[in-house]
Amino acid sequence: MISLNEKALVTYAQAREYVLPDQEPSKDQERTLRMLINGVSAAFEDIIQRPIIKRRVEEQQDGGLQKYFLRYYPAENLTVTVEGRPIKATLYGDSGIVVLEEPAPKGRQNVKFIYTAGFGEQVRKNGELVEVKIGYDWQMYCLQAINYFFNKDLAHFARAAEGAVSY
Repeated sequence: MISLNEKALVTYAQAREYVLPDQEPSKDQERTLRMLINGVSAAFEDIIQRPIIKRRVEEQQDGGLQKYFLRYYPAENLTVTVEGRPIKATLYGDSGIVVLEEPAPKGRQNVKFIYTAGFGEQVRKNGELVEVKIGYDWQMYCLQAINYFFNKDLAHFARAAEGAVSY
């Protein structure tokens, strides 16, 4: 069985109910749904170019500044080190702006930021994803995309089996 990864925006139960209401999926359908949940969720993150589900991020930037812009936001739980030593900083989390207590010395990639980026959370029980705490709109977009690709895939294979699609 394919497990849902750390980027999954919906649970297997949500996808099954949306795509196959009142049906018990076959093993192949279950595998396809799980692959689509992982793939569509990762694609959404790629499109917006930042984490949706919260996760730890490390990034380094060049020194010489006092104000920095984190690559991913919203952000929280920030730790900043300059040339390996901790430095106090203020994080404006929704914007991803970080203001250091004092300007960092000039240097190449000498300012390191470790933080949690994203705005959704997953709830797992015994390793299985049971709930995703994220806006309803994100979940609906994900479910609609999963439904589209699931049905397109099955329709394509059905036509291919009938000889309507040639390779």
